[in-house]
Amino acid sequence: MARGNTTSSTSLDAEYRSIPIRPPRAFQVWRQVEIGLIQNAEEYIKESLRRKLRIMGGNSTCADTHDVVRCVKFSKQRSIVRLVKTNITELGYEVDANQDELLERFASYGIVKCPAEAALMLFLEYNDQPTNESLDVVMDYLTTPGKQKNKDWQLHHRFEMCGHKFGRYLTCSNQYGGGTLYRGDIEMLLAYELKT
Repeated sequence: MARGNTTSSTSLDAEYRSIPIRPPRAFQVWRQVEIGLIQNAEEYIKESLRRKLRIMGGNSTCADTHDVVRCVKFSKQRSIVRLVKTNITELGYEVDANQDELLERFASYGIVKCPAEAALMLFLEYNDQPTNESLDVVMDYLTTPGKQKNKDWQLHHRFEMCGHKFGRYLTCSNQYGGGTLYRGDIEMLLAYELKT
């Protein structure tokens, strides 16, 4: 799960830069999804319900995931997005890593943030997701209407899809403080750069 960085970003950045990075193996396309098939968020939510998939509610610090889905801009044109599933240990990290530094390193391999719509389409199709897998979507944050009690929490959210013995569900986590951290054992979803 993505964590909020509540300590000094300067000291953390210095810590990350001190970690030796080994060259990763060639990143493989894990799956492909097609976007542009669903017109809007309400149609997507209905399709999720039809497939008996759960979209979670919110709490005092996180938005209702339905509201986050409603912030997604659905593509008007159909295209294929090639997805990459990886974790920070593949870049040689032994501790938590900062999102900005990770994205800089991934970019040299043509790997970028996952379009939010592509993550949503994967959620519909990922019927063989392992139980207890938590898949963090590395994506642009979506700003939701302010319903949280604690106004210190920034209202920027990202998706997280989880496997569970009682059924898969989509939830969201938010950014707090100076950056976002990833643990080495958490799987992350990114995408190969979309060629037009």
